[in-house]
Amino acid sequence: MNDFDESVARFREAMKQEGERGPNPGWTAILASESRLAQVRLRWALAVAALLALTAIPVWRGAEQRRAAAQDRADELLLEQVNAGLSRGVARAMIPLVDPVLRSNEGSKQ
Repeated sequence: MNDFDESVARFREAMKQEGERGPNPGWTAILASESRLAQVRLRWALAVAALLALTAIPVWRGAEQRRAAAQDRADELLLEQVNAGLSRGVARAMIPLVDPVLRSNEGSKQ
């Protein structure tokens, strides 16, 4: 265990000496480098946001086209139902009233 403590102490002393030997950048240099780093991060964030927006446009357009096609199909179905209702000789609600009359006419024709 003593060997480990000695190794850590020598490493600590070597780091102190190396730190004292190297230049001290000062606060202004540190803040300037942080500012540049923040600008780079901001640029990357803007690039990613632009890329996401550009990829979302085709997806959104495809969804709009699918919705429009579904609405067109629903409109066609409704129009067919309206046309079928208009082409009847008697309204659906009137069939129970008219049915006995139609049956009696068919019986008289035979």
